[in-house]
Amino acid sequence: MNKKDKRAPAPPVALWGVGDWGVRTLDRLPTVFEETVKKVALNSDLQSLVLSSTPVKITAGEKSLSGSGTGGDRVRGEKAFAECRAAVRKELSGSGIVIVAAGLGGGIGSGAAPPLCRLAAELGLPVLALLTRPFEFEGKKRAANSREAVEALTAAGVSYLSFSLDRMLGRIEESAPCDRAFEYCDRLLDASLAAVISYLTVSPPLGGDQARLRNVFAPEGESVAITVQCDHPDKILASVKSAVTQLGLNPAELKSARGALLCVRAARLPTIAQLRPALDVLSRILGEQSELLFTVRQSSEPEDRIRVDLVIGGAEARAGRAPSVPLVFETGSLPPRQGKLPIGQEYRGAFSDTNPTLVDGEDLDIPTFIREGLNTG
Repeated sequence: MNKKDKRAPAPPVALWGVGDWGVRTLDRLPTVFEETVKKVALNSDLQSLVLSSTPVKITAGEKSLSGSGTGGDRVRGEKAFAECRAAVRKELSGSGIVIVAAGLGGGIGSGAAPPLCRLAAELGLPVLALLTRPFEFEGKKRAANSREAVEALTAAGVSYLSFSLDRMLGRIEESAPCDRAFEYCDRLLDASLAAVISYLTVSPPLGGDQARLRNVFAPEGESVAITVQCDHPDKILASVKSAVTQLGLNPAELKSARGALLCVRAARLPTIAQLRPALDVLSRILGEQSELLFTVRQSSEPEDRIRVDLVIGGAEARAGRAPSVPLVFETGSLPPRQGKLPIGQEYRGAFSDTNPTLVDGEDLDIPTFIREGLNTG
């Protein structure tokens, strides 16, 4: 930095990956965030840390566990964190805002994430958590670990996005291969994290308001997210409609949600005229008390590829697997203007290449159940 420039640097975002899933999330973070995000990996599994490319690593329970992991024991995870508390405190020093990414259910994710958030709060740091809850088929023990961790985070007043993996699987065709199904869940979670970091690291009025972002991060309920793409800024509106459809939330769930975050990433930033119609649609769908945030970020994507990420926080929780709009992983016939999707690419919606269809003031591109909710609000 030029020595004559006395302006203070923007406060860094400290992204902590806790447990196996959290550490892998750090490694998948786009390189565009390298200069604005400090990454710290925290795990008791030494192999996970060795394989990670994250420069800052902390071994939890190094003495008691000897790098072998907790065996899914949440209490052992808490004790392992206590051993490295001093090292964690040192790495938290100087952070502007702390984001904790953790997969709940395991020993470290469930046992270390709550005390990490509490410690950051004790140091006066704003804290947000991005969490996943285990699949139902993973068993009652992991479900109990997850539930107890959420209760601890809620009691500590931590704002979080909590994603149900079962709910995500509900959007995937039953014939999808296991590895593709899990990759899809990771892509949605990665997109959600990228949207949050994009908002935090963009200057106002396109982002940077931590207090408003915490309104989207709810201390209760669950979060849902979707990512779609289009090839022209004029199609952002259609992409947002497709995203709303794929979320599968009914009108009551949309209106009761704590808030929404829309992130558009493109090589060339859209104009306000291209973005405003999409924001108008979201504003009409959400309730009066729902926070609506948006940000746009220049990316290294090809000019004909625009990514649209939509995150809803504080939606009504659902039990078990909740099917929504199915996603096509196999090659198949789609509307003529879309052609066919290659294997592994998510279904982008029937409206991605069409203009709005207005009949008697009704936008027919929005599903009927959502339009009826709008009209009865």
